[in-house]
Amino acid sequence: MASEMPLPNNPTMSPLGTSNDSDMLGGNNGAAMDRRFERVVSSAHEAVDTAAESVQQAAEKLRTQAQRFSDLEQQAADAARVRIRESPLAYIGGALLLGVLIGRMSR
Repeated sequence: MASEMPLPNNPTMSPLGTSNDSDMLGGNNGAAMDRRFERVVSSAHEAVDTAAESVQQAAEKLRTQAQRFSDLEQQAADAARVRIRESPLAYIGGALLLGVLIGRMSR
C-alpha cells in the first residue's frame, strides 16, 4: 500500500509542498508586483501603438500608389481616344486584321 505524504505544518506551504502565491511573487510586497505589471502593460501598449502606426503608414503608401495607377490608366485611355479620333479607319482596319489572324490561328 502506498503511504500518504503528510501535509506540511508551515502556513506558507501549499498541500503540494510549494510556496503559496504571495511568496512566489516576491513576498507580500504587492506594490512591487503592481509596478512590474504596469511596466509590462505599458510596454505592450507601446508595441501596439508602434504596430498601428506602421500599418497606417503602409496603408497610406498603398492609397498613394493606387491613385498613381488610376491616374496613369486615365491618361492612357485619354491618349488612346485622341489617337483613334485622329485616324479611325486605321484602327478599324487594324482591329479587323487582328481578328482575322486570331481566327486563323484558332482553327
